[in-house]
Amino acid sequence: MMFGRLKAGLIRLAKPFAVIELALAQLVIASLLLLFGVPNFGSFGITEIRFSDIDEPGFSAALIDESDWQDLNIYDVLDIEGVVWVRWNASVRAEHRNQPLAIHTSGPFSAEFYWNGTLIGTKGEVGATAQTERAGRIDAAISIPPALLGEEANVLAMRMSSNRAGYQPAAIIHNLYIGPYVSDARRSLRYYAPAVLLAGVLIALGGAIWLVGRRHNDYRSLWLVVSIGGLLIATLAEVSRSLVNYPYDWHQPRQAVVLFGLAVFGAGLVRFVTQRWPITSGLPSWLGQGVSRHFSLIWLGFALVLGWSGIFVEQGYDGRSIIMSGILILAAIAWVGWHAFRGDRDALGFALALLVLPLYASFQAGDYLDRAVYALAVSLFGYALMRRQTLFFAPPVEVPALEVLNVQASSETLFVPVNAIRFLKAAGNYTEVHKRDGSWVLDSRGLKLVLADLPDRFMRVHRSYAVNLAQARAVRTAEGSRYTLVMDGDVELPVGRSLVKDLRARMRPA
Repeated sequence: MMFGRLKAGLIRLAKPFAVIELALAQLVIASLLLLFGVPNFGSFGITEIRFSDIDEPGFSAALIDESDWQDLNIYDVLDIEGVVWVRWNASVRAEHRNQPLAIHTSGPFSAEFYWNGTLIGTKGEVGATAQTERAGRIDAAISIPPALLGEEANVLAMRMSSNRAGYQPAAIIHNLYIGPYVSDARRSLRYYAPAVLLAGVLIALGGAIWLVGRRHNDYRSLWLVVSIGGLLIATLAEVSRSLVNYPYDWHQPRQAVVLFGLAVFGAGLVRFVTQRWPITSGLPSWLGQGVSRHFSLIWLGFALVLGWSGIFVEQGYDGRSIIMSGILILAAIAWVGWHAFRGDRDALGFALALLVLPLYASFQAGDYLDRAVYALAVSLFGYALMRRQTLFFAPPVEVPALEVLNVQASSETLFVPVNAIRFLKAAGNYTEVHKRDGSWVLDSRGLKLVLADLPDRFMRVHRSYAVNLAQARAVRTAEGSRYTLVMDGDVELPVGRSLVKDLRARMRPA
């Protein structure tokens, strides 16, 4: 008894938090992602460099006049034309001198690497034009000969060009650091391990959502499968970088595939919420019936156009992917938010959970694309599937069946509307079905079997009679403790004494 009361009390306390349960799960996942960030496999990162847009062969020397050079962050090396130079004064710590070292870098550029004035390697072939340049690999590891390592100061000079990118990147040098030498410059698969693992979970979730939707006969959930398919496309495109160290001029098509996958993810999400939470009322009358009927498609088209327009704000594909997917997710939030404003608690919970995605992207854009969007999607879809299936599958709307009695006549079946039936009368092994218009038909079944096929508003009031209570007007008392029931049309039927009390309790007011 005490345990039951305690359980009921806990349920009452937890009920106000149920609406934010999914959002809290999203926040926990986001916090864990921020706490355990993407590991940096480099040893000494380079951020501040010196830059010159003049191509002078003498700039490769260890000691030159750098008074006219610009001080830049490596991510600010943008819009370069022809051939440019980058220099960095490196200091290699003593504890790292006992292992082979290399310059690790990546990005859509070709380069020549000079260490203390000596050419130690190349990334493609530098050229002043697209015709003279040969695109280098997207990732490179240039070995530093131990004999060239200075005791204190070391100078890295890079002669570089980026004329074959095919677009204007947001950052040309994606990373630049000195670390242990590796023979394979491709980005480690460890870096993409979370995305690879989450891709498998997404495939399983997509299959589970499809199966549960099929069981519910609710095929709106297929749009969630489409949304998950978009994430899988983006995942495969991201992971391909660790499988193929492609020439950097392939980088644009690869990033375009990521952009397409995230656009499909957002569009599928918008289409799902407009199907799951349709707007059936509340639209202004001036929109017209045609617009109201197709408003969900208009909303999706509006979001896609806005997202497509927004990508022109950014040069880099990472920024474009975030803007496109972010606008689509915000469109889904706005749609669900409308229903939340109108009192739908499921809609409020789903909107709060979705809001975590664009918020995370605004603070950690790079991590969002590399792994967070997949982790947050897995937690969103997986948690809702396990705990809050009503978010995905609305309770089926019960459409009342057409109330018709199938009268089993001798040689045919007659379909009599239930509302047209006034009362039933037993006739031996048969039943007379009397209608409001005064006519009647004979059913070959007994009264008990016919009554079992009729709604609850039909009641047996006598061993030989059953009536439609919706047409009953009054119970009359006659001499000898006899009772009769007055029906519409002034038809009087006998009532059994043992049934009078129940009949009066069930009768509607006359």
